[in-house]
Amino acid sequence: MQRRARDFAACYHARTVIPISPRFRDAINRALILHRGQKRKKTKEERARGDAEVPYAAHLFSVAALAMEHGADEDETIAAFLHDAAEDQGGEELLAELEDVYGSRVATIIRGCSDSLTAPSEGRGEWRARKDRFIEFVRTDADPSVLLVVACDKVHNARSVVTDLARFGPGIFARFSSGQEGTLWYYRAILTALRSREADMRTDLQRLLLDDLERIIDRMERFAAE
Repeated sequence: MQRRARDFAACYHARTVIPISPRFRDAINRALILHRGQKRKKTKEERARGDAEVPYAAHLFSVAALAMEHGADEDETIAAFLHDAAEDQGGEELLAELEDVYGSRVATIIRGCSDSLTAPSEGRGEWRARKDRFIEFVRTDADPSVLLVVACDKVHNARSVVTDLARFGPGIFARFSSGQEGTLWYYRAILTALRSREADMRTDLQRLLLDDLERIIDRMERFAAE
């Protein structure tokens, strides 16, 4: 805990606090518009039970907050807000639009966080093949900014899974096309890929995200086995 506090303080002393610029505000508004109406995944049983629907924006804010807390600059934080936009809402066409508005660095990070950039009207392809390609990209080619946003994304997603596993049990894996086995495989595989690039993450504070992710995945596996 003391080490983390020191790393956190060092990160903030080393960087200028991110200004809430018009560009930054525009990215938040754009993310909210692009994902309007989108909800976090629920099973049919959960919907029938009347469980509250969680707006997808909660995930976007959580990933961006984690990125900011771990030293993201403005481009990285904007990309965190928009990390699912091209994959979920518009493919390459939307990514080109985002590049025109926010620049090539933001677009590169968003591309690096996406396992498919097909248009919404087209199929994304087979799930396992997409994930295998994404894991290999993280392992070999992702730059430090992409590693940061991917780690934040996986921490929040995995934490959400663990929270619901503790509340509702393994039935929640029906939310995912990959099922329980595929979901557990993917989280462990993406952690391994991120761990292989740990030295390329910019700071000790950012590398601590991987410790967090490992602890969460360990809990996920334990809960799933109960």
